Amino acid sequence: MVMLKYYVLFVLGLIIFNAQAQEASFYMSAQPDTVYLGNYTTVEITMQNLQGRLIPPDWDKSFELGGTNFSSQTQISGGQVMQKESHSYRIIPTQIGHFELHTILETDDGQIFEAQLSIVVVDNPDDIQQNQKSIEMKAPPLPKLPKFKSGKKRKIYRL
Repeated sequence: MVMLKYYVLFVLGLIIFNAQAQEASFYMSAQPDTVYLGNYTTVEITMQNLQGRLIPPDWDKSFELGGTNFSSQTQISGGQVMQKESHSYRIIPTQIGHFELHTILETDDGQIFEAQLSIVVVDNPDDIQQNQKSIEMKAPPLPKLPKFKSGKKRKIYRL
């Protein structure tokens, strides 16, 4: 009977834990949002406390898709559960202009969220290179190891 009480308390605790309201958000960001022609920018689509089917932007012929990354985080703190998913796209613009990117998220319960982002691509007559720090990562020099003095050499016997 005592075990039944603990079991009921445990189940009620789980119900209360899961019933707390969570703030949901869906947005896009670009780093940088103004880019010189021939350089890349990173577009990140982030979903917080939402799950569903993501429809990425239509990159068409204005951008070359350089790579995609996906990350997922779950954080439990003080009875609050926060889930965050990010989809990152590295894109290289092929034309000068002002571009509007749109993405859609259709959640599991049928809700539809939309996010949009503006990216400005400017001419690059001087061939300026942005984002070189993240491309050229150099390893730090190795530390010099102390030299050990070898003592008396031992005779080697072969079998």
